Amino acid sequence: MADTHIDSYQTPASAEVLHSMMLMSDYAKKYGVDLMIHGGDLNDGAKPHDLSKIDIQLGVDAMKLGQRPYIILQGNHDDNSGYVRDQAGYQLDQLMTNEEAWCLRAGALNRPDNGNNAVYGTYNIPNSQVTIIVLDGFDQPDIETRRTTLGDGNVHFDSFRHGYSRYSDQQLNWLKNEALPHVPEGNKVLFLNHIALGGIKTWQNTWSKENQLSIDEYARNLFENNVVTNRPGFIENQQVLKDIINYQNATHNVISYISGHTHQDNQALYHGIQFVTTTCAIADRGDGSEKNFNPQNSARNLTDLTGNAWSIFRISAHSGEVVQFRFGWKNDRYFLPGWHF
Repeated sequence: MADTHIDSYQTPASAEVLHSMMLMSDYAKKYGVDLMIHGGDLNDGAKPHDLSKIDIQLGVDAMKLGQRPYIILQGNHDDNSGYVRDQAGYQLDQLMTNEEAWCLRAGALNRPDNGNNAVYGTYNIPNSQVTIIVLDGFDQPDIETRRTTLGDGNVHFDSFRHGYSRYSDQQLNWLKNEALPHVPEGNKVLFLNHIALGGIKTWQNTWSKENQLSIDEYARNLFENNVVTNRPGFIENQQVLKDIINYQNATHNVISYISGHTHQDNQALYHGIQFVTTTCAIADRGDGSEKNFNPQNSARNLTDLTGNAWSIFRISAHSGEVVQFRFGWKNDRYFLPGWHF
């Protein structure tokens, strides 16, 4: 599940998404799944510090009902820096820091110590040949004064994390020199991140309701491909993609790279790696929501099971097969029910 955007019951969908999380947890507990994953944007980050803390805790409590190992990724809404910047007049005492959020969200992830308290690390699923590698596409300080266009050491608009994608040198070095070289022998690797990676050129064009965008234009509009205000982050995204491709070419061990963020089911096969994005769990955003109704797909409805959207991935490292089951709504045109690796 990804992109729940819990926001203190601001809308009926933001209340119902907690019930969806509880339902997923009940399934996980009943059937003993190996790992529960929240793909980021657990909360919406649109509230002051104390209310943001409540939103995070609501989501974490819902995950814990599964009584199974869980990992919650870092999304661009998982701190409230956008709120502090855009609505609270730079009141830094209202900021939910990475350290505070990690203390609330920490689960099964083996996270190395790092300067930004970023959420990246590994998890080897017990009694299997599957290694999870989690990446954090928002790996930067809570407040960054050196990166601003003025560079005067003060806080400005681009000092805040929200709206930018970055990978620290520490994370890049960890991925290339620690995580990938130390994958247990014989294991296959599943990559998880809230966002996809800059430079992938084979996405399906889900935004083009009337074929108004080419696929190239669609790719350029993706968050991680932003070269206007976020060129350093784009370069770092490309570096991560390059390292994963090099690892795949050397080992052929990559199961997939799964992300959320776009609120859309989508897929791209690139350099022999299956990239997958998953629709949002909250029913009034993204594809399937009433405001973005596409006549070629059925709309989501809070009054029935389509208000939910979470997947079960069945992975066989031995046969090299993934089967994806979706509970609730899916975009039938772009949802990928399975693939081989």
